[in-house]
Amino acid sequence: MESHYVNVNLDIDGTVQSAQVPRFNRPGATLQQIRIRGYYRVTANLRYENRSDQPGIGRASFRPGANLAVDLGAGNLYYLMFVGATTKGREVSLSAFDGTFDWTGTSGGSIPFSATQAAAVTLADPTLLAAVTGAGNVNLVANAGAQVEFRWYRTPTRTWPDIEANGSGLTSFVITYVYTTP
Repeated sequence: MESHYVNVNLDIDGTVQSAQVPRFNRPGATLQQIRIRGYYRVTANLRYENRSDQPGIGRASFRPGANLAVDLGAGNLYYLMFVGATTKGREVSLSAFDGTFDWTGTSGGSIPFSATQAAAVTLADPTLLAAVTGAGNVNLVANAGAQVEFRWYRTPTRTWPDIEANGSGLTSFVITYVYTTP
């Protein structure tokens, strides 16, 4: 087995980051599998503002995740894995709009979130194995995003508050080539 480590800092806004790892290049050996372990740790801030004239109680939630793909060239990506964190949520009590759209005051606020998740996958697709075999490096493409939502409860359905999230985190991948030798 031969392992390579990739660390990238990813914003949850979908920004794409690239990293390179050496292709599998062992004369006489045959690549059988690629094992990937991913670890994603994110810290974010979820902001909300109720612009309705009605107060209410709801739940703000945040679910981040990171993707890893290999660039096959000519704009083609081969998806390798997704590392998604468990949904985090908090109850929020909002007053009617206080007249100022500022993410603060009685009608707004912010919630800090952090999440950590790990995942692992073993891949043996011949197309992928061929794409990462040979001389040079292979380009890995990573990006992250987050689903954010707000749901009213204990109150009638009404206009959704404005909601947004920003944050970033370290994403680590271990790429292991599993091979046989004659």
